[in-house]
Amino acid sequence: DVLLEVTSPRIPCATLATRMGDNKFVKRFTKAERPGVYCRVLREGAVAAGDAVDFTPYDGLRVLVLELFRSFGKSDLSPATIERYLAVPLHKDEQAELRKRLAAAKERPRQDA
Repeated sequence: DVLLEVTSPRIPCATLATRMGDNKFVKRFTKAERPGVYCRVLREGAVAAGDAVDFTPYDGLRVLVLELFRSFGKSDLSPATIERYLAVPLHKDEQAELRKRLAAAKERPRQDA
């Protein structure tokens, strides 16, 4: 049996817009807030249309895919939010980007200090 782990939301890009033949696709996709997901393969196997699917919730801290989708591109994420995102099984590239952002956020002087 195949075992997949959700790792990130699908973020719209110019390549997808080109493929769809719609130069406003990225904006409409973002506004619709139906990102879909990318998954990590934990156990290989075959999957076919019509196969039954079982969902097993992640046993640790949970962050909604829609929350991650909405936060994409935001530069004002708090260190606490970034740390919360890093506590879930994100794609390694997203983890690396968030670690950079966390380090930068911790280096900046606090506004209320």
